[in-house]
Amino acid sequence: MRGTNSTKDQRRSEFIAIAFVGSLSQTGKENPDGTWPRLVFPTASGKGVFFARPHVVPAEMPEAEFPIALNTGRLQHQWHTMTKTSKVPMLNKLNPGPFLELHPEDAQTLDIKEKDSVEIRSRRGRAVLPAIITERVRAGNCFAPMHWNDAYGADLCINAVTSDTIDPVSQQPRA
Repeated sequence: MRGTNSTKDQRRSEFIAIAFVGSLSQTGKENPDGTWPRLVFPTASGKGVFFARPHVVPAEMPEAEFPIALNTGRLQHQWHTMTKTSKVPMLNKLNPGPFLELHPEDAQTLDIKEKDSVEIRSRRGRAVLPAIITERVRAGNCFAPMHWNDAYGADLCINAVTSDTIDPVSQQPRA
């Protein structure tokens, strides 16, 4: 740094230049030994604070009428309802459409073959997706990505089947 002899100030400037390109979202925090941590939380200690949530029984459990637990989630190369990522041809080649992953034991019990159209039904709605038979899911469970909706075709929206139950604090969907 021009105009100062302070090695400490120079290290701080270098750290800020390397770690934060553009404007700072928080103030850096120097450790007692003169180093700068890569991550600082906006707390007095600079450490994160975790709030443990109590165990809550799932809103619904598998039962005779609905014996398989549905898990939904995102694919690593798609984002939410694909409003932007669906415009990238390379990403669409990875998973060109929605699907339902079933464990081989469940597929055999239900007489479902690879690529069969499978109706997923709950008290709230239904979706119809092609089956993928895989051991990536546990027996008694299935998985469907949540990205596709009815704009891509009738009955492709797995979210039509899921519960609207959320955690009251985080507002995150819960089982």
